[in-house]
Amino acid sequence: MKEVAALTADEVAGLSPDVPAGRVRRVLRELAESDEIRRERCGRAFVHWHKKHMFDLERRRLRPVLVADPRILEGDAMERAHAHARSKLLFFDAEQVSKVKLRWLPLHRVRVRADRMKGFFVKERVSVEATLYLHPVDMRVLALAGSNELRFVAAPREKAEDVKDLDEVVTEFTRSSPGALEVGADLEPTAEPAEVEAAFRRKFAVDEVLGIDRVHLPYWEFELVDTKTRKTRSGAIDALLGGPFMPH
Repeated sequence: MKEVAALTADEVAGLSPDVPAGRVRRVLRELAESDEIRRERCGRAFVHWHKKHMFDLERRRLRPVLVADPRILEGDAMERAHAHARSKLLFFDAEQVSKVKLRWLPLHRVRVRADRMKGFFVKERVSVEATLYLHPVDMRVLALAGSNELRFVAAPREKAEDVKDLDEVVTEFTRSSPGALEVGADLEPTAEPAEVEAAFRRKFAVDEVLGIDRVHLPYWEFELVDTKTRKTRSGAIDALLGGPFMPH
């Protein structure tokens, strides 16, 4: 099974229509018994997947997700996190970095088209397309501030096609199994596509929404521990540019 997905026997059989369904089920059982693939019940049916992938059966996350591959690795993230610590007291750090952890933020990716009037002396109507990314919970718009900071803004003043965002940083998203991504429970998206589109249209004037899906943005979350009181506070940097990041 090369698919990055957890599939029922019927779904696997659908990939090989020339093979009898009974034979597909038998082969899947044999592969599972020999530990070549994973096989577990999900709802009323068993699902099957290659053991190198991870899926969340409880939440029925059985299909691949799109991710931006991290560019800032753990060692660099630790060093950048130190820059967020409070100033030193004599020869000791006022705060120490603890628990650096890679997390993922789901984003609503919205592709749109708009008709615009272009030209100085002779105006002509042209069609432009744009892609924007919305926060999974409150629908704020992800924007690139300067050259190295990704931040969320409530309502950009630019037209949709003029917003600088993740597309300035990422040229391609890769497919990953969803069980391998750690997403905060309070950052799980719950809005339906119609709700996302309605939120988008409150912010931008466009003629057509071409599509809505999700991508995942990596970021490093860390704790700063006060060396005297042992009190902690949290911080984050995005794992693409290394700038400060506020996922909430």
